Formats: sequence, structure tokens, C-alpha cells
Amino acid sequence: MSNVAEQESRRRRTYITGHKNPDMDSIAAAIGYAELKSRLDDENEYVPVRLGEVNAQTNWCLERSGADQPAFMRHVMLRVRDVMRDEFPIAKQSEPVREVGLTMARGHLDIVPIVDDEEKLIGVMTERALAHRYIRESRKTSTLVDAPTTVEAIVEVLDGALVVGDDHPIEGRVWVHSIDPTKSESRIAEGDVVVAGNRVDAQRQSLELGAAMLVASNGVTPEQEILDLAAQRGATVVVSPLDSYVSSRMITLAAPCRALADRDPLTVEPDDLLSEVAELVKDVHYRAAVAVDGSNRPIGLITRSDLVSPT
Repeated sequence: MSNVAEQESRRRRTYITGHKNPDMDSIAAAIGYAELKSRLDDENEYVPVRLGEVNAQTNWCLERSGADQPAFMRHVMLRVRDVMRDEFPIAKQSEPVREVGLTMARGHLDIVPIVDDEEKLIGVMTERALAHRYIRESRKTSTLVDAPTTVEAIVEVLDGALVVGDDHPIEGRVWVHSIDPTKSESRIAEGDVVVAGNRVDAQRQSLELGAAMLVASNGVTPEQEILDLAAQRGATVVVSPLDSYVSSRMITLAAPCRALADRDPLTVEPDDLLSEVAELVKDVHYRAAVAVDGSNRPIGLITRSDLVSPT
């Protein structure tokens, strides 16, 4: 998982104002209180503002004292930047689905922004996308055809060991070889990934049928005969400490998260009014929006809970 969004620490800006159609008391109170807060707290910024035009009497007093008029603020409605989270996880597009899913679970998040190599937003990973993939694979053959990954990524999610071959792309279907090779016709094809236990006949057949990767489950390293055959055929062999079923499910989670990304996420800008964003957030199934800067880089995250209890 990539690091939590790295942003320079910035001073929090607080605007101080009196009532609308301000008189001298209202203007003086805003200026004085802002000055007091600034002297008591130099780590943050306190800015006096006004919500209406300054009358002649107040303007005369300001000129006589050499004080500037507070800046005019059209309203004091909350903006996205006032409630958005500025510390949140961001995933690189090549990171395995499993790592992003674990990050979502640890942070109790429904989405994680996904960025390209320039840190620009390309989509979001959602809980719905993860669930959809899991349900789909419970009814169909697991596959990496639509989400190619790498040998290195598979070894990582299995917490396994590469004993034959090197890192390269993997994009075949994923099979668990658990039947007697002499009693059933295999559907294994060139480029597939096969998970097998410590059955030499099943391992041999998988490689002879063109499997690109053989995963030996339960932590048992295949016999030298199988390792030599894999090397001859240009296949890789990985030893997984997990059983065959769990290994096969983990392999598909080695797919890069960009394969499951929602490519049209809801994005907002920090200065957007919260009242205008709220309905948009409620309309998307993941109930969240990513705040982006002018270069489309994520700088904040706003969720439904942020709207319910803005701070």
C-alpha cells in the first residue's frame, strides 16, 4: 500500500466575523479578536472578515486608526476543505488488490483513491468492486486474463517462495488440480496458473499442458524432476505455505488494483460549497468523493460521515 497522502503541514485558517450589515462594534470585535487569537496561537492563522458593507462612521474610524477594512466574505457556509480528511490512504495503480482491500478494512473505508505514476487520480477502489469480483469468481473459473499481474505480485500475496523462474507477467486462468490426471480430461491451457498439492502426476501434467506457473501448496517443494521440467519449459514454480483452495483465491487478489478501479469517480474541489456537494455524495453508491487539486491529484477525501458530523 502506498503511503498515506503526503502533504505539507499547513496552518489552519479561521475566519472571524461579526453580524451582517456590520457597525463599528462588529468590525472592531472581529479585528481585535483575530489579533488576540493570532498572538496566542502563532501556529494557525486568524483572519478578520465582514459579511456586509462598512458604513461611513465605521470607515472613518478605521481610517483614523490606520486599520484596514476586513476582507468581504459573501457567506460563511462550509466548504469541502472545511470538512475533508487530508490524511487518507492512496494506492498506486500497480498495487495488488489484496493490499488495497486490507487497507480499506483497517481504515474502515468504502473507497481508496488510485493514482498513476504521476500521482494523478485515475479511479477509486470500492467495496462493491471487491465483492463483485469475489461473487463472480464463486460462479466462474478464476482468471487473470482481464487483470494481468506479475510473478512477483503472486509470490508476495501468497507469502511464498519462487524456486524456479523469474519475474514476468502472468495473465492466464487459475486452476486447482485435484483430480487423477488419468481419469478426467484437463482444461488447463497454455499460459494458465495451476495450484497443486504434492502429487507428482498432477504437477507433471500441468507443466506438459503449458502452465506458465505451478504453485505447490502446503509448503511442499516439488521433486527435482518437476523443477527440471518447469525450467525446460520456461515455467515458474512457486511454493505456497497455504492450502490449495486458499492459494487459488489469493492468486487472483494479486491482480493490480487498477483492474478493479471505478474509472469515473466523484471528484470535488476544496472550495466547493458543502451544501452543493452533499447531494452528489449521497447519489454515488460508495457515498464519498475525492477532493482534487488543479492537476487532478487527490488532496482530500469526504465521506457521508463527514457530512453528518462536519468538524
